[in-house]
Amino acid sequence: MRTFVFVAAGHRYALDASSVQAVHPLVRARAVPGGPPWLSGVIDVHGEFVPLIDAVALLAGSGTVERTLGARVLLVDTGEGDGTRARFALAVDRVEDAADVDDLGAWHAGAGGAAWLGAVVQY
Repeated sequence: MRTFVFVAAGHRYALDASSVQAVHPLVRARAVPGGPPWLSGVIDVHGEFVPLIDAVALLAGSGTVERTLGARVLLVDTGEGDGTRARFALAVDRVEDAADVDDLGAWHAGAGGAAWLGAVVQY
C-alpha cells in the first residue's frame, strides 16, 4: 500500500496515500463548542467547512500538535461506497515521506475507536 508517513506525538504513522487529497501548512481552526478533545475545530477548504482532527490528541490520548514550521494538515477523504465515507483534515506534527508499506499490520477499524479514520499503520 502506498502511504503518507507522518509523525504525531513522537510516533510514526502511515495513511493510505489514495485517501490524502492535499497537504497544507497548519492553520487555525474555528472552535466547535462541546466537541471531543481531538477535534480542534473546523477549517475552510475552498468554501467547505471541514473538521480538523488533532492527530496527537486522537492517537496519543492527550496533548496537541504544536504550531511549528513543520506541522501540516492532511486533507483526507476516505472515499465512497460502504457508507463510512469521511472527509476531514488531520493535523500532524510533520509529514516525513511517501512509502510502500505492508498493510497487514493496519488498524483496519481505525485508530482509537475512530472507524472513520480508515486503515492506519503504526510505522
